[in-house]
Amino acid sequence: KGFFSDERLRALFTFQTLYVGLTPYNSPGALCLLAGTDLTDGVWYPMGGWRGVKDSLQSLAQDHGVELVTKTGVDKVIVENGRATGIQLESGEVREADLVV
Repeated sequence: KGFFSDERLRALFTFQTLYVGLTPYNSPGALCLLAGTDLTDGVWYPMGGWRGVKDSLQSLAQDHGVELVTKTGVDKVIVENGRATGIQLESGEVREADLVV
């Protein structure tokens, strides 16, 4: 707000530049066009916010038999033959897995 009094200019130099970690002074011109799209077409966001996206992905995965482990520290990713095959938790417990994300 300290740099621009015009609301449209403030919208042009908002959070979109954070996508590539650059300031508005050295960000690509194409990135600044995103703000123009926001002004003309509005801002799109997922229903339920990003928590809704997370909850939907979690539910979908569990419905397909995926076991999700959360809120647990991981000490080590176990790699065999160049492929992640499991994890070792902070507790020392080892969990083998078909896929480690």
